[in-house]
Amino acid sequence: MDRSLRDNLRLLFHRVLFHPMMRPIHGLALRAVRRIQAHLLNCSTSARANGEEWLIGQLPDEGRFLDVGFNRGSWTQLVLERGSEIFVDAFDPCRESVDCARQMDFSDRHFAFHNIALSNEIGTATFFDYGNMNESNSLVPRSADLGSNAEAEEYEVEVTTLDQWRDTMGNPFIDVLKVDAEGFDLHVLEGARESLDAQQIDLIVFEYASGWFASKRSLYEATRYLADRGYVLYRLFPFFLAPYEYRIQHEGQLTGYFVALSRRRNETNIPRRRVDY
Repeated sequence: MDRSLRDNLRLLFHRVLFHPMMRPIHGLALRAVRRIQAHLLNCSTSARANGEEWLIGQLPDEGRFLDVGFNRGSWTQLVLERGSEIFVDAFDPCRESVDCARQMDFSDRHFAFHNIALSNEIGTATFFDYGNMNESNSLVPRSADLGSNAEAEEYEVEVTTLDQWRDTMGNPFIDVLKVDAEGFDLHVLEGARESLDAQQIDLIVFEYASGWFASKRSLYEATRYLADRGYVLYRLFPFFLAPYEYRIQHEGQLTGYFVALSRRRNETNIPRRRVDY
């Protein structure tokens, strides 16, 4: 199509679309587009709808699992139900997470809760707690994307790296690392550099969402960092993994869960399909 004709059609479309009589449908149309996009890109945070539960079903029924961002413990609960030979180490600096861990019936399971934060350095940091086990509690303030009325209780928490923690534990092999650190996910992975370089973590699942902007990190950084360590990156969907290749337009748009597989794990038969992003 001739460019001038295409431009004229666009101008006509906008003249009709932004006519005062069309204003009532703008909100409806935008909501419909966003909902369709969210489904196509699998941006859901529901463990049942976005593939998290499905992925847990594909995981080994034994080994060591790390839950970074324990919160209320729903992921840990699902994992421990898979078998008695699974050991879960859960990490969360939130004070209320301590009570959640105590109240859950893990007495007959291999489970340890660590009330500390994982990041890319060792020391202390300010934790921003928005109350009621808010899923935006983080080591970075989130008021900008939570709204002007969002107020956090701030307190100092212990911070270590995954590499340092593994060293104190005798460097165990990590079968699965789940990271949901509300924007600090890449910091956690950077703190596991030695473990990743040695392919001592078999499978990683992490969330990419608005918190990444608060911590000034990008999807591009994560993509390059994991590829440099020999990991193959996928997007998580309800019944399969989709091979992922970075595009600049994905920044801020392709929110949801990503899965990184070690060289060994990438040879296994986890279902995969190609998706056009």
